Amino acid sequence: MKYTPSLPEKNDNISDHRHPLVQLFILLVSLGGIFLLVFWLLVFFVDMAVKSISMENEAKIYTQIGELWDYEFPADPIKPELKTLVDQLIACTDIPYPITTRIIDDDDVNALALPGGNILLFAGLLDSVRSENGLAFVIAHELGHFIHQDHLRGMGRGAVLMALSIAFTGADSNISKFLTPTSQFAQAQHSQKAESLADQTALKILNCHYGHIGGATEFFDWVKNMPKGSLQKLEKVSHYFSSHPQVEKRINALHHFSNTHNFIMGEVRRLAKETQD
Repeated sequence: MKYTPSLPEKNDNISDHRHPLVQLFILLVSLGGIFLLVFWLLVFFVDMAVKSISMENEAKIYTQIGELWDYEFPADPIKPELKTLVDQLIACTDIPYPITTRIIDDDDVNALALPGGNILLFAGLLDSVRSENGLAFVIAHELGHFIHQDHLRGMGRGAVLMALSIAFTGADSNISKFLTPTSQFAQAQHSQKAESLADQTALKILNCHYGHIGGATEFFDWVKNMPKGSLQKLEKVSHYFSSHPQVEKRINALHHFSNTHNFIMGEVRRLAKETQD
């Protein structure tokens, strides 16, 4: 009988007979799953730790790290009328540290809350809102981020992400580049939750200040009803909604929250020209 060489059907030294590319794929998916699991566990502990930090201590933290944040604020303060509005809205919160509000001379339809009690209002936003109430909601929304300590959570999550990426794969590895989008997806979901909570807080502040929530959805209605051909304006607001829930979804959520809390609609106040200038 002629001998024909061949590999044995079973080799005790090889435990997995699948294609190497399949094995690599399973390895990467498993590693990504472990990374995401550890990330969420650490994020959970970060969120628990943030809850235990008082706003007074939060203010001290921001004071200590303030020099690390290279913000370039306009030299001119906001108009007295706008400052009065901000102060009245702050009075409806328990924020213990001072809030500094500045206007950025830029066409972006945007507003930002930055660590340390800084709110930036872009000139494009002031040109877009029609009423004081609509502007008040946007400002109250940014105050909501301070109330919920979203900046501390964001910094904590960012530190966890960076540490895990380096620990798992090294600072410059290709696998690290593969894993980072996975954790960024988790971060995006957190951002949507934070924005929704800030919206709810803004409704409470609006109701506290005016006794009603008239004008709360004005800004979102403006975005929703923009002409389809206004691509340039759409680009100007895209940054504000890049990690935010969809506009229609936010409007519906605001109506639902208002109904469950028996908030009423009321007459809005015309936005004073002096506030915009």
